[in-house]
Amino acid sequence: MSDLQTRIDQAVDRLSPAERVVAEHLRQRPDDVVLFSSTELARRTGVSKATVSRLLRSLGWNGAQHARTEVLAERARGVPVGYPAPLAAPDNLRAAADALTEVGQARIVAAIVAARRIVVVGFRNSFPVALHLRQQLAQARPGVALAPLPGQTLAEELVDLEATDLVIAIGFRRRPAFFGTLMDQLRAAPVKVLAIVDPSGAEHLVGHAFGLSCPIAGTGAFDSYEGAMALVAQVASAVQDALGERGRARAVAIAELYRELGEVEDG
Repeated sequence: MSDLQTRIDQAVDRLSPAERVVAEHLRQRPDDVVLFSSTELARRTGVSKATVSRLLRSLGWNGAQHARTEVLAERARGVPVGYPAPLAAPDNLRAAADALTEVGQARIVAAIVAARRIVVVGFRNSFPVALHLRQQLAQARPGVALAPLPGQTLAEELVDLEATDLVIAIGFRRRPAFFGTLMDQLRAAPVKVLAIVDPSGAEHLVGHAFGLSCPIAGTGAFDSYEGAMALVAQVASAVQDALGERGRARAVAIAELYRELGEVEDG
């Protein structure tokens, strides 16, 4: 059980009816503490901002920022937040779609289409998501690389990047310790950056052209990546649509090479 749920259980008997509405919402959607301000939590639960503030104080926090900091710290230590099993996957999918809406999918797609070169970066659990995104974008346009490749380092991939290039840095929790250093380096470079993290990595979104926060809370002991995979698939599909005939012609040419090389089954 997460610290948030423990706090709610210990305080529930002394909460007002309105505060219990918010508490139950957070019990079912604990990542909302990180994703949304007190004002937005109030809107989503149909109560006043003052009610949200009173609830957070009843749970032992000074306010929304204090709660966000402690929940992020808990996630960074690898403690599962604890979504109930039936709600985890749909909530993650919904939150991924909300993240695209809030940041502006059209702006992200335009940046991907316009970039001279794209480098998709992912480590550990983020690597499969990065690999999936790179593979899909490569169906639509040239100049998309994955880094680091197994056994390789990042420096060679990043040294030549220019202002017309784009790095898509994917960093879900249990990131390598140097991820923050990488994001600082990219922040100082001329290249544009799209950062995709879970709520525990919110600090890594600051100062970059685009940032998406995608919850990965699982139904059990492990994190779940349905939302992350759906998010990158949606972005890649939108890029394919934006490229129009260019994107379709490339996909057709790749499919023809698959056939000629006998690499992929028909169907």
